[in-house]
Amino acid sequence: MNAWLQRAIVAAVLLVGSFTAFGQQYDVTAPARCIAAAGDTVMLHFNGVPSPASGGTVTFYFEGDLDGTGSNLEAFDFYSENGGLLTSSISIGQCSGFDSVTYTIPLDSLITWGSDGTIFFIADATPAVGPTVCTQGTCASARLQYTFVTVPNDIRVSSFDAPKNFCAGNEDIIVTISNAGTNQVTSAQVNWTFDGVAQTAVPFNGLLDTIGGTGSSTAQITLGNRNFSSGASHDIVAWTSQPNGTADANPLNDTLSVLGLRPALAGTFTIGTTGDFADLTSAVAALNAFGVCGPVTFNIASGTYTEQVALGAVTGASTTNTITFQSATGNAGDVTISSNAATSTSNYIFLLNGSAHIRFTNLTVENSNTSFGTCFRLEGNCNDIEIDNCVINGPSRGSTTSNLSTIFGTGSVMNSIIIQDCDIIGGSYGVYLRGVSSGTRSTNCVIRDNRIESYYRGVSLYYHDAIEVHGNSIISNTFSTYNFYRGVECSSCDNGSTITANQVNAETGSYGIYLTSSTGTAIAPNLIANNFVHVGGTSTAYGIYLSSTLEFIDVYYNSVNI
Repeated sequence: MNAWLQRAIVAAVLLVGSFTAFGQQYDVTAPARCIAAAGDTVMLHFNGVPSPASGGTVTFYFEGDLDGTGSNLEAFDFYSENGGLLTSSISIGQCSGFDSVTYTIPLDSLITWGSDGTIFFIADATPAVGPTVCTQGTCASARLQYTFVTVPNDIRVSSFDAPKNFCAGNEDIIVTISNAGTNQVTSAQVNWTFDGVAQTAVPFNGLLDTIGGTGSSTAQITLGNRNFSSGASHDIVAWTSQPNGTADANPLNDTLSVLGLRPALAGTFTIGTTGDFADLTSAVAALNAFGVCGPVTFNIASGTYTEQVALGAVTGASTTNTITFQSATGNAGDVTISSNAATSTSNYIFLLNGSAHIRFTNLTVENSNTSFGTCFRLEGNCNDIEIDNCVINGPSRGSTTSNLSTIFGTGSVMNSIIIQDCDIIGGSYGVYLRGVSSGTRSTNCVIRDNRIESYYRGVSLYYHDAIEVHGNSIISNTFSTYNFYRGVECSSCDNGSTITANQVNAETGSYGIYLTSSTGTAIAPNLIANNFVHVGGTSTAYGIYLSSTLEFIDVYYNSVNI
């Protein structure tokens, strides 16, 4: 057992004890946990946590195989128990001991997380992190510190329950109150304001047991019903008083505020100087903050928008409630979203991080940065993304780095990604979508009817099932003198993957279609058919190249010119 792991466990034993004094400090280190497989997740638990009187901190400790960066990032991402990303580990020397990062926790978060008497954190290793590279393993622990109060009569508003992700209209306003003291509570009052105006207080009569008691220590309270109009924001403040008919001994934790509450988006909006949103950044900020409750379409007024836009997992998005960004005129040439400001940590025009059910239609997207030239970047397990009839321009530069991939995704699951009827020009890779591993696969990626002109690779796919690469015109850049171009490159593309009816012109060499370690099945064989392939140059030339483990692959009716 490594030394810091021993210290962590000893600290946990020494610091867990009886906390009974007013204003006592909670300071506990959870035992370290080590990942069992590449990209594994471990849970760091704190049981029997007392009620907080103030915010606190959590310090995450980590060691092991944590030295990679970029596309080979090796790190822990640390999440709260409700799935929110708190912080990430820093890069340290491989197997060189431990380091730490600290996150400051607001009081409201501590109250919410600890309302059931338990707080836990999630340490999620990125896919490149190995469990056995270092003899001591790759491990994480956490130290939780905050001031807590133990008094007889102490209640609080512990969560805001409704409305959430709601459409415009009348909605009930509901909160949860909880007992944080050592006495059972049989009566209390819940006070509240709506947009700063005091509302009629709501009495509570029932039983709030103590935390850890046999009964429930929480109760839901409906404060009232209000009308929420589209686009209008509201502030709600709720607080408790008079537990058991007496003054609350710890008023610091009584109040919960929800500011800027507004209905989710639904319907059609205009982006532009005189529109509903001035630019894409403000439209996406509303999506990320408030979600959707119906299909949403953003019609973008003609013009050039110099922006970098980051979309997350939008609450309420679904196969029905899709989110579409499109040119208002239906002409891709009328709307350009561009930037030259990409860096190693913000290499995108559009970042899709855990996003789903998003559509991009009839747009021009340009990244002219000659070091970091990605236009669309997919991270954090994306699903149901469509890029349709767009012009996507990367920098015109001869380079093999993936930092210049025009459409890029790596290290995450990418399901049902459709790229069709687009002009994808410039960059090192036209489309580069590399999944997690042969054991964690992406599915149903479709690249169809595009014109792709790139320097290093046209289409490059790794770790996918049932891909469809169909009807594309794939051309090596006319200025390129690179002799090892690959038009379509697929590695570990299995289970009914098809490469059909493409025109591949690798004028300077060397591979038209390159397939390796890819296996179909008897029911769903892989298929390479009806492609026209030309490979020129004076070096290595392969029209259709098959290598490594290959089974159940049908190759029919292709024309190859070398």
